[in-house]
Amino acid sequence: MVSLARKNLLEDFSRFLVAQLGITFAVSLVTIQTGLLEGFSRSATLLMNKSEADFWIASSELRYFGLTLPIEYQVVLDAQAVEGVAAAEPLLMQSAIWRRSETEAIDPVQVVGVEPTGTLLPLPTVAGAPLRKLEEPYSVTVDRIDLNALSLTALGEKGRVNNYPATVIGWTRGVKSIVSSPYVFTSLETANLYLNFPRFNTSEPVPEFLPLVSPSTRITYVMVKAKPGEDLAKVQERLRAAFPNFRSDRGGFPCRRPYP
Repeated sequence: MVSLARKNLLEDFSRFLVAQLGITFAVSLVTIQTGLLEGFSRSATLLMNKSEADFWIASSELRYFGLTLPIEYQVVLDAQAVEGVAAAEPLLMQSAIWRRSETEAIDPVQVVGVEPTGTLLPLPTVAGAPLRKLEEPYSVTVDRIDLNALSLTALGEKGRVNNYPATVIGWTRGVKSIVSSPYVFTSLETANLYLNFPRFNTSEPVPEFLPLVSPSTRITYVMVKAKPGEDLAKVQERLRAAFPNFRSDRGGFPCRRPYP
């Protein structure tokens, strides 16, 4: 049997090489496709991967990370009171329109509102002001790789988000999603104004003070961190008991719609 196989290979060596090349190409193609799928999956869940949260709370209507319905800020307050929870912080995320100036075309962005002094979504800046400076109204940070896409060249430049002013005070690095519009990070208060109070008449004066965040303010997710030494399974049970009408998932949500 071995001699027959050797004879077949040596008799038509060119056909053997073609077969080897075909097999190598097929294996390489599968490897590349697997890498692309993994890359898209990691990119779609970029914020979850960078988060220090043990659990994420969202609407029960959530289909995948990028498609869900808003919940109220009251959930943050209630989550902080659950036994075994060390911290609970809000995250408001929604698509918006960016305009560098009145004369330039519009571009889509993903506005992400966080607590500037929070600890569950650390986003160190590589230039400009640190994240905590987002407490200043209308201050935003963007990833350095998105500067060209947003027509930005330097810190301190201004743009507009949903017809509200936005001043770029810092640049992040490594917060770029290949499956999403550029992220624009700001405080929860500023994001609340950008996303929940649309401004259609640009001739009206820009509010000097941002609207206060109240228990009924709409947010997108709640990030939850358990206390050190706590049994995460038990903390998740308590969260699900406290929020039976919401999703309380450990580690985050699917990056895409699950197929049956």
